[in-house]
Amino acid sequence: EFEKIVSHPRIVGVKNSSGMMSKRKELLMLKTRLDFNLFEGDEWAVDEALIMGCDGALVGMGALASKPLKAIAAAVDAGDYAKAMSLQHDLIKVFWGIYGKDLSTVWLGQKYALEKMGIFSTHKTLIQDENSLTEQRKKEIEECLEKYKNFLD
Repeated sequence: EFEKIVSHPRIVGVKNSSGMMSKRKELLMLKTRLDFNLFEGDEWAVDEALIMGCDGALVGMGALASKPLKAIAAAVDAGDYAKAMSLQHDLIKVFWGIYGKDLSTVWLGQKYALEKMGIFSTHKTLIQDENSLTEQRKKEIEECLEKYKNFLD
């Protein structure tokens, strides 16, 4: 199916958010035969996806964490895989801090963080119930932002 999709003249790339290494490997193998861009969509795998040959990453945390995502890409480009992995580990800690380890604030958490950073005017959304953003979660998000203020945008 992917071969048919990426063979279409108006398709320039594929975003793989499956989180499955096997799917990424299949797409990378297909990329050796066909010309298309392959983007990683899983925040947890940006470093390894770039190391393996993906062209970039399109992840949900991009609005909040473009600075570390660029740093991971630069480290991979420089061949400094240890640095890329270290940055990736910090990105995962931010992921937990903003979204919650149970993903309880996957939508509101990021919007709340962007609001606290002065990027969004409000964290309100119709996608997730406001009740999931408890005072405790707000505090955890604020602590995460403070801890990683030089890491994030």
